[in-house]
This record gives sequence, structure tokens and C-alpha cells, in this order.
Amino acid sequence: MFCTEDGVDIVKHTPISSSKNLKDYMEWHKRLLKNKIMEEILGSLDRYVNHGTPTGGFLQSVLENDLFGAMSRADHVNKIRIHEICVYIYNNLPIGCYGSKEAVEQWLKKKKYDNMVI
Repeated sequence: MFCTEDGVDIVKHTPISSSKNLKDYMEWHKRLLKNKIMEEILGSLDRYVNHGTPTGGFLQSVLENDLFGAMSRADHVNKIRIHEICVYIYNNLPIGCYGSKEAVEQWLKKKKYDNMVI
């Protein structure tokens, strides 16, 4: 059984009371998104989040919440997958590392400082 994030069974359109079913759905949805998003994008996001490695122009625009910039920099695959990429970022990346140009700049500065060898 699969349900939406608000606990409604997709097939029967009835509320799901079991948090286990909701958790199962969320895990299924996460795996589905990962399968749809190119490995290069996931790798770039991982390096950005964990090491402060800047992303390419398309992904930086996505992280900065710059729709026009993202669409103008996207290749033919990412133009189709931009929704899945945004959902993945929203559900899996730490709050504060995306959402605006300033947030991305601050995240990169923080990670650069965190990764400095003293």
C-alpha cells in the first residue's frame, strides 16, 4: 500500500493511520527519486553537502532557488528531471544549504572552514 505524505492511500484515496505505511511509502519514494536522478547530480550534491565542493552552474541555480538560471543552464535530461531534483534536495539536504544565493555562499564558507586542516 502506498500513500501520500499526508497519509492518504493513493489507490483507495482513504487516510492511512499506520505510520509504518507512511514510512514505507517515503522510503519507496526516496528510492524512486534516486533512480530518476542522474548519478552525477547525486554525486555533486553529496560533495557539496559533505565537503563544500561547488556544484556546476545548473545545480547551483537550483540550490539558489533561481528557476530561470536553472532552466537556462539545464541540459535536456535535467530539464525533464528538475522537479525530482528539487524534491530530492528538499527531502534530503540539510536546511540552510539551499534556498537562496546567500544560503549557498554561507554553506560553502562554512564547509571550507570545517574542512580546514589546522
